[in-house]
Amino acid sequence: MHTAFDVRKDMFRILRGTEPIATEAFLDWDERDRLGVVVDEQVGALGAGLLLLFGAAAFYDAGAKRRRRTIYPEIYIFHAGGPWGSFLAFDLYPTHKEVFVEPTCEALLAAINSRGITHLAVPERTASSDAGPAYELEAAVDRLKQCFAYGSDGTLSNASITISTENMALLGNYSVTLDIGIFDDAMARAGQSIPLQLRPSASPALLEEIGAIRRRAEAEARPDEPSHISSRRRLEAAIAVGRIEEQLREISAAEAIAMLGSAQASAGIPTNTA
Repeated sequence: MHTAFDVRKDMFRILRGTEPIATEAFLDWDERDRLGVVVDEQVGALGAGLLLLFGAAAFYDAGAKRRRRTIYPEIYIFHAGGPWGSFLAFDLYPTHKEVFVEPTCEALLAAINSRGITHLAVPERTASSDAGPAYELEAAVDRLKQCFAYGSDGTLSNASITISTENMALLGNYSVTLDIGIFDDAMARAGQSIPLQLRPSASPALLEEIGAIRRRAEAEARPDEPSHISSRRRLEAAIAVGRIEEQLREISAAEAIAMLGSAQASAGIPTNTA
């Protein structure tokens, strides 16, 4: 899916608690903002998939004529101790927007700060006393505008925000992330939504890059992992009822950073740093 042409804020419904809120009231977003999602288990960031898509829509709406330019959304995945699967389907492109990081608070904070992240989502974890160096901590607290906790299965027991959609086309992003076997067909369909004047030429370099992304996704696929299985079941259930939702908890920057220190407890695959 090319989010510039296929994703709009009006595709989403947002609740704060049990009360609907306007989509414009959800993210405090301007044209220089960037969204980062930390993941520490296989395809776990699918639990914040709607947030990623909403962030992409916010990015395009914030800048003049962005939807008519060759520009990708400023959204990032931070693989803590991964890799944890390819998220190209969510428009994580160029590929440097998937960042592979040692699963420590210090390394994660450095990566988040160096990319100027202003909106951060972290997997719900027990707070750790490891907050990293004070200079990285203070830099993050000074810049972060909004932070959220999420669950890899899309649910939280103490959520403050529920984001949902009945637009089933958006579920294609989840399907490709879970099943690399449909990657080629999905890429071809996505290209059809790009206006002719903005479509990239199928140069040898581009084709090689796409091939490398596909090979990486195949190498990282672990369909037998519990988090992958639960994500697939969640997707199947959403398709059956024609609706998917995700719960988030609004947290402070300090709370989010405290959870980063616990990411290493879940990470069990050698890190491929980049």
